[in-house]
Amino acid sequence: MSGIGKVVCVTGASGYIASWLVKLLLHHGYSVNATVRDPCDQEKTEHLVALDGAKERLHLFKADLMEEGSFDSATIGCDGVFHTASPVLDSSLIVDPQVQLIDPAVKGTLNVLRSCAKVPSIKRVVITSSISSVFEKGIPLTPDVVIDETWFSDIAHCEKNKRWYPLSKTLAEDAAWKFAKENEMDLVTIHPGFVIGPLLQPTVNATMEHILNQINGTEKVLNQVYPFVDVRDITNAHIQAFEVASASGRYCVSGPVAHILESFKILQHIYPSLTIPDKYEHNEPLKPKFQVSDLKAKSLGISFTPLEVSLRDTIESVKEKDAQGSSMTTFSGVGAPTNTFDVPNTILGPEYEVVVVNLTSHDNLTLQEMQLLLQNHEICIESQAAALSLDFSRASINMKMSSGEGKVVCVTGASGFIASWLVKLLLQHGYTVKASVRNPNDLKKTKHLVELDGAKERLHLFKADLMEEASFDSAINGCHGVFHVASPVFQLSNDPQVHSHIYIFLYINTYTHIYIILSL
Repeated sequence: MSGIGKVVCVTGASGYIASWLVKLLLHHGYSVNATVRDPCDQEKTEHLVALDGAKERLHLFKADLMEEGSFDSATIGCDGVFHTASPVLDSSLIVDPQVQLIDPAVKGTLNVLRSCAKVPSIKRVVITSSISSVFEKGIPLTPDVVIDETWFSDIAHCEKNKRWYPLSKTLAEDAAWKFAKENEMDLVTIHPGFVIGPLLQPTVNATMEHILNQINGTEKVLNQVYPFVDVRDITNAHIQAFEVASASGRYCVSGPVAHILESFKILQHIYPSLTIPDKYEHNEPLKPKFQVSDLKAKSLGISFTPLEVSLRDTIESVKEKDAQGSSMTTFSGVGAPTNTFDVPNTILGPEYEVVVVNLTSHDNLTLQEMQLLLQNHEICIESQAAALSLDFSRASINMKMSSGEGKVVCVTGASGFIASWLVKLLLQHGYTVKASVRNPNDLKKTKHLVELDGAKERLHLFKADLMEEASFDSAINGCHGVFHVASPVFQLSNDPQVHSHIYIFLYINTYTHIYIILSL
């Protein structure tokens, strides 16, 4: 995912999803034209200009959804546009839904698309819609119901039941598809579920405030089921929808579906000191969970962050903002979270089983910290893709990957699936990597490695054979550590005697080593 040399526009850039989108686009080398209502409002833009790469590749533009031509200057010369800007209001604040929600959503979308239609260089437009433009059909949502991209919210139902936000998103999407068809525009719409996860912006958005207020007791707990999704997963979905040539149409992007009380139960385990409601006001039966198909989203390579991780990171982020003096909601007095590894499996649900053995004492500070976390018990880990999307620059949100500048490591079987990502991340964090492969001259197996950022300066390929003793000597010589990934993986069998595993051995030195087995 390299955006070097490419220019994209992000509308409503100071918002929750958009801020993360700007961050990830900059991280991957894109130049970003970011539209905001007032570029001089530091409260809304300071977190954007502070992002890595912003000084060189972020440009702020003033734009107004209701003003035609307002987005012309921001879209000129762009390769793609991400339209995220759309009003989201608490229902209690809506006096005139046409003026407050529907017109800005519909007319704003059309104004952005009209600007895009003037720019021949724009290859694709990605619009942030909502799952609410999909499932508001007025039919009961039960466990056997599977919502997918073929669903469209019913306009009459939304009007009758005063479902103004779903109505605005439904009408805006409908207008967008009609415009795209008439103007032969390559359009993709992303339909997030209920978005949670860490915040970059200094203020809480309306949807996030809604759930936080239920947690701290300032709002009544609703008998409601939410299709949760992590903001980092949604951001990844947007970029993949732009970059994957075959992407088309609508994408429902939702992770775990859970009742609000179920999410509170998870939070109670993570934060034992936090007083969280365990019931809602009325006594009717809990609303049943439903399903949201993830098949099309996964075709983009999207994976979903576990709910407990997203919930923890949300609270930790709010606590961090509270400590910095932002007026959000009162969580500053909440203690440190229980390690999510300690959350019972009955709450987490089945994930990969990881067994950690032979964790010996050592004087390496990083490993001393790890030893406190890994107490020789089974733990749950998230998928590779979710782990790779973590924000490694924020130690308070997730484990920080230290700088590898001046350090040399070896990765065996470097052309493989896991190993290729390992090489990518190691190079990204400054390591010099000695990569062993069976044939360094086989461009089919090595081309993706030598094209990685930093590979020209810090990647060295070595020929090695698993069955040949001393074959790895030259690759390992002078290394600070070795990642042994190479191992044959065959089709899985029901016979446990032939059930294959991937073994990753991290050798720190001759006296200290950790063995981690990922059961597949």
